[in-house]
Amino acid sequence: GGLDTIIEMQLADLAKGHDEALRLIDRCGLTEFFWKQVGKAYGYQADSPDIEDFAITLFKACYAMSLTEEAALNAEALVFFRRWKNDKTGSAHFETLAKRFEGPLAIKADVAKRDFRDLMAVDVFEEIERHIIRSIVQGMANQTATPGEVLRLVQDRAGSQWHGQFKDIYEAIRFAAEFLKGLAEVTLGMTSLAEGFHRYATTWFRLDQHYRRFIYHYQKCAQTSLLGHLFDRIENLYVNNYLVKLNDAWQEQVNKMSTWDIPGVDRQSDFYRRQAAFFRGQNQKFCVIISDAMRYEVAEECL
Repeated sequence: GGLDTIIEMQLADLAKGHDEALRLIDRCGLTEFFWKQVGKAYGYQADSPDIEDFAITLFKACYAMSLTEEAALNAEALVFFRRWKNDKTGSAHFETLAKRFEGPLAIKADVAKRDFRDLMAVDVFEEIERHIIRSIVQGMANQTATPGEVLRLVQDRAGSQWHGQFKDIYEAIRFAAEFLKGLAEVTLGMTSLAEGFHRYATTWFRLDQHYRRFIYHYQKCAQTSLLGHLFDRIENLYVNNYLVKLNDAWQEQVNKMSTWDIPGVDRQSDFYRRQAAFFRGQNQKFCVIISDAMRYEVAEECL
């Protein structure tokens, strides 16, 4: 309604360091009337009401109500707050004020005392996101959070107000969880080269793919210290529990070979005859990209 619009204008001014809306209300002699209406609508009471006091009370109350705790304002204030922060225009002003009020409201100390699972439905402050991320990473590093649980937690935070600012961190966590899940489920053994080739091309290559994507987002997030312990664990498992075991299994089969040939797998020397000759016979132009550095899983992703 009209009252909400006026409040939103004042919150926008507060975020930008202006006071146009407030001065207009004052010039019209409506200041006292305005705050009485705010009190009736949202339960706000103050000896000397002003927009900054109302704003910080609004953030504090809505944080408490999101945790189903007692608050100074009523439920209508929470409805207004959520609509305002999710609005395309109001969102930027919300984020500015949320960052400004984190310190005065001692949010970092407050969330540190809470189980991050109790905060999964709350996104009032950026520090909540950091606490959740730190907790998830710690759980993965000390193995108190299963990969499946981590994947669910990451998905649950996808709609958070602050998710975009931590997108690469969440992606790194997601691919780390996918790697851990895949590694726990895989058996890196083969009875023949043909079996090993088939198993890598259908399932095993995903482990390389998840690892590469984890490293990509880990490097891109520019907050590597937050993921340091997780990086160490993934790197150790990738080298010692995946590469070494896979290479040993593969080498065991290679040692038995008398000729370099895998039944059912095309030889490189037959590539032109099998893949390219047809196009030339049809007078069609074609291009062949040869790269001895491109891994199978990268090529699969490019398809």
